[in-house]
Amino acid sequence: MCDKQSEELFAEQLEAVVRRRPFSLPDSAPQALRAELRLAEELARLDLGAESTIRERLRASLSVQAGARGWTPQAHPAPASALKASPAWPARLRPVGAGMAVILLVLVMAFNQPVLAAGQRILGYGYLPETGFFRLSETVLLSGPVVQDHEGMAVTVRQGVIDSQRTRLWLRFEGSPQPLEGAWLELADGQRLPAESWSWLPDEHQRTGGMLSFPALPAGTWRSTLGLPTGWVIPVEWSPAREVPLAPTRVSVPYPTNTPTSWATQRVCVTPEDAVRVCVSAAFADAEGTHILLEGEATAPGTQLTWVMDPGSQGIQLVDEAQRVYPLQELITSQDSAQLDQASLSLRFSSLSGEARIVTLQLSGLTFRLSDQPGALLTLPGPLSLTFSLPERQPTASPTPRAVSDLRAFPYPAPTPTIAPG
Repeated sequence: MCDKQSEELFAEQLEAVVRRRPFSLPDSAPQALRAELRLAEELARLDLGAESTIRERLRASLSVQAGARGWTPQAHPAPASALKASPAWPARLRPVGAGMAVILLVLVMAFNQPVLAAGQRILGYGYLPETGFFRLSETVLLSGPVVQDHEGMAVTVRQGVIDSQRTRLWLRFEGSPQPLEGAWLELADGQRLPAESWSWLPDEHQRTGGMLSFPALPAGTWRSTLGLPTGWVIPVEWSPAREVPLAPTRVSVPYPTNTPTSWATQRVCVTPEDAVRVCVSAAFADAEGTHILLEGEATAPGTQLTWVMDPGSQGIQLVDEAQRVYPLQELITSQDSAQLDQASLSLRFSSLSGEARIVTLQLSGLTFRLSDQPGALLTLPGPLSLTFSLPERQPTASPTPRAVSDLRAFPYPAPTPTIAPG
């Protein structure tokens, strides 16, 4: 697809995004074009009204203080943005103004990587036991579990995740286990995607459930149908991850604190050297323990950072406000999880005491590699400490699965068993 065609297609689909309609791209469209349109969708949903309210309150407060000191404010012409926001601005032109703002933001983010990184931080992270941490802005989740029963047996699609690389579904069986080899996902246009791999979960001997992996579904796919070789046909629905109820993962800076920070409302950071910054981006607590997402950033533009980790030789621990120490139980690197990039580490500690709210991550030192210095290993001098407040703990919700009709209500018959000759 030539650049001119891509530009025309982008402009056409961007208009749909501005009007809050899903965009639709042909299979031949470049992945970069899909990513830009997904980003435009996120920007179109942003509500910046609170910033305007804060700005007006600050302006009013400063005006009162100036009057008390006998200062006379200078008259300035109202900016164009204020005129557009006024009630006199024609209602029929407001969508056009919003569309122009989205286009400008997309262009800024396309050519300004620091702004793009800031947008990702604002959109935040989620956590699932099946996948670990993931970026909300880049992930689609199952809208809710679905169960189908037939002749005393049942199959439940309990979780599903779509990211840029693949689509995964987690199943649970009641009754006898169902074979997974040969499973497929069918899209609304009739296209079938065969499973690329599958595995039994959690105990391969009992076979009470399994995981299926498919190719990544096209952007804007919100409905699909799971088919199993024994005749199960289960409709599954998808939603953007930001719209699915999830326990919070955002961390914040406690007050007072002596930890050098950046993006204080979202992340807690420390910069031990000019070349790199280390941040705690998210935290999550469940029955397995306390999970911390640690991210490293190279400060030089265009430089990529990769951790070089040896958990056995580096002291990493979590300490709460009562000085109780929680040792590191597990460390997940990018090689262990497709949800983490080269600069991310997922740390799991033992479960914290119920009253712990403020904790300190203590690092004796970390080793990393920078892309502009190939072959060279650099070590962050320790000790490093990052103090932060944990997100509010919420009980893990177990939504009631949506029941779908019996197999006989679907037009796909179960395959006829093959009978061997003789």
